[in-house]
Amino acid sequence: MKESPLWQYDDIGTYYGSGTSGLQWHENYISIKVSPGFQVGDSLNIEFIGPDTPWIDYRLPCRTGERGSGDQVYLYTHDDSRTAILTGCFALGKPVKNLKVSNKFPERTCAFLFNEYLQKRGFSTRGYNAFDPLSDTLVRPQKLRSIVETESPSLKDIIRSCNTESNNVYAETLVRVMGKEMCGSACYDSSLVALDSVLFTLGISGRDSSGRKKDGIIRDGSGLARHNLLSTGYMCGFLRAMAASPCYKDYLTTIPQPGLHGTVQPCLRLLPTSERRRVRMKSGSMSGIRCYSGYITPGHGSEKEQTLAFSLFINNTTMDQYQQRAITDKIISALLKCKAPEISE
Repeated sequence: MKESPLWQYDDIGTYYGSGTSGLQWHENYISIKVSPGFQVGDSLNIEFIGPDTPWIDYRLPCRTGERGSGDQVYLYTHDDSRTAILTGCFALGKPVKNLKVSNKFPERTCAFLFNEYLQKRGFSTRGYNAFDPLSDTLVRPQKLRSIVETESPSLKDIIRSCNTESNNVYAETLVRVMGKEMCGSACYDSSLVALDSVLFTLGISGRDSSGRKKDGIIRDGSGLARHNLLSTGYMCGFLRAMAASPCYKDYLTTIPQPGLHGTVQPCLRLLPTSERRRVRMKSGSMSGIRCYSGYITPGHGSEKEQTLAFSLFINNTTMDQYQQRAITDKIISALLKCKAPEISE
């Protein structure tokens, strides 16, 4: 299974709801250019950018919406279906949008494109049916010969990219790999057992005397499941534990700085650059939810004993993102003036 069964149906067709697989390709998403028609009710102008997935039957009931109605276009798909439905409305007058949607067949996509690449260069390929991704027709040769090797970026670089861009595929992959390495299986049950074990060694997880989990509930790697239940106290406990760990210096560099990088680039723009550079924080957001957790380091360095761990959660709000950000910016600006308590080793 590529996505969690706990994710909302209207999320699993998006690029951030693609889920994971043993072989991932193009971050498991497909790019589609979308623009409105000439009048309300017209079909949308759709251009598939790629990667190519010719075995998928795309149904396109999406239409041009009233001016000012925004972007309400969603892809509905499933792991076991070759049909994907792009539905909803895209407002009249909106500019062209590069829409990223989930690719539920990244392994087949990679094989299809590699097969095409080889055939165009005169190589013969056998046992491959590009148009039936659900059939088991691939022929595995008895002997395999390695023709090229490549190495991934370092774990630190992967985590930095994950935290900076809030990349759900990376986050899910990291947790699933933990399950594979520690428990022998990348299924969610094993992966969450592995994660709980790691958190327990940090002293921030475990069970109470009745056997119930305490401090927080984590149900996936990315936080896309609304069944995740964590408190700001839990997050601050995690940040303090990481600050006391041997990998703190490396971990700190993986967390983006507001006003400068990734999903927190719009934050704290009114502050001087010297003040923004003191803040390292990770964002988390869903409809009605906006969260920031991280560190405020001293102005003259990054000494742990003078570093403040903080966590802000806004839940069940009807405010738009600009109003939410105005509130969190004020709170973090005030925290910059605070003197941090010591963080015990």
